[in-house]
Amino acid sequence: MAIPSLAPLLQAERGRALEDCTAEDSTYSGDFTFDAYHDTETMYDYFEYLDRTVSWVNLVSIGESYEGRDMRVLRVCKGGNGECGKRYGMWIDGGIHAREWIAPATAMFLAQELVENDGDHPDLTENMVGEDTGQE
Repeated sequence: MAIPSLAPLLQAERGRALEDCTAEDSTYSGDFTFDAYHDTETMYDYFEYLDRTVSWVNLVSIGESYEGRDMRVLRVCKGGNGECGKRYGMWIDGGIHAREWIAPATAMFLAQELVENDGDHPDLTENMVGEDTGQE
């Protein structure tokens, strides 16, 4: 079966993905789902929601892509009092290669589990404590 143009399908999918979130008003409701593909702006709106609503989450810009797009990451740290950055951590990324579709969803799922579902497994964020040994 041939589809003459994917544009109408992509626009319809984008409309469903943006029902709870628009870049103009940034009033994301927090109901991030995994039943549709989300573009970068929708994922960033979810990051902004977490940054606004969870005290131990910070949205950080780490620079710009080759195309001039802002590259944002979530910093998740419950340490407070200067402990962030002195603890063991992990780096999770997804979507760094063209045509990746499952990697961004996986990274978003892990972010959601670590932050919004922290009560189900607090040991993941509470016990990431240790001294910096200087070893990689």
